[in-house]
Order: sequence, then structure tokens, then C-alpha cells
Amino acid sequence: MLDKYIRFIELLFSVDYTDEINFAINKYIEGYSIEDEEFAYNSILNLVKKERITNQIYIFIPIVLTREWYKNYPVKLHDYYSRVNGTSSSENIKFKSISVYNQIEKVLQKRLKTLSEEDIMKILAHSAEHKIIVSMIERGSKLENLRFAPLASGV
Repeated sequence: MLDKYIRFIELLFSVDYTDEINFAINKYIEGYSIEDEEFAYNSILNLVKKERITNQIYIFIPIVLTREWYKNYPVKLHDYYSRVNGTSSSENIKFKSISVYNQIEKVLQKRLKTLSEEDIMKILAHSAEHKIIVSMIERGSKLENLRFAPLASGV
């Protein structure tokens, strides 16, 4: 209940994280060739200083990019995820109900026009859905036959 209230307040009075999102996109690209797996996350956290917002930015960038990259293909991706609360309970949350998600979507739609395919792939390398799509295509599956369960996250 409290989470729903927080999401509602965020949508009404959303803080603009455009600069932080652009910074995070750059860190994903920069961090691709760095062996520190937490480079992008730690860089975002050092800038944002809020763990909850850092988690959202870090987790949603590859998710949004996957949806943008495959939006003209017959891949069935969910528009919600299962938010896991503890060990056994969860709730379905629409991505669009999260202010940071919507901001990432707007930023990525603009950035896609200027990002190289190589840089896009560096970010998509962090997307579980993209990895599954590539793996299934390599095994001979057709895009239109792929169906996904909703993602699960604690964010």
C-alpha cells in the first residue's frame, strides 16, 4: 500500500532525472570494457546519492532499451513486472507507473538517434530479455514465437 502511494506521489511531483539518466547511459557504455561489474551502478550511486533511484535507473535502462529496440518486432514483452516483496509475496507493477521508467524511455528515445549500434549493444548486454532473445534466435526460434513471463525484481 505504501509503495503504491509513493509511486502516485512520484508521478504527481516527479523529479527530473534526465541528467542522471544520460550519465548512467554513458557509464553503461564506458563500463562495458571495464572488468568491474559494479562500475556503472557505483558511478550512478555516487552521482544520485539515493539508493532507490539508483536502483531504478540502473535496472530500468536495459529494460527500456530492450523494449525500444524490439518494439517493431513481433516479440511479446510484458508491460509490467512482478515486484517481489520478501520471500513469497509479489505484486504486478506497470512499468509506466514508475516516473523514472518514463523518464528513461523519453531519454532513450532521443539518444537512440545518436547512439551507435555498438553502444546500444553494450547496454543491451545487461538485459536478460535481450540475452534470451538472442539465445533463442541462435537456436532457431522465430521472434513471433517467443513469449516472456513478466520480469521479477525487488525494485
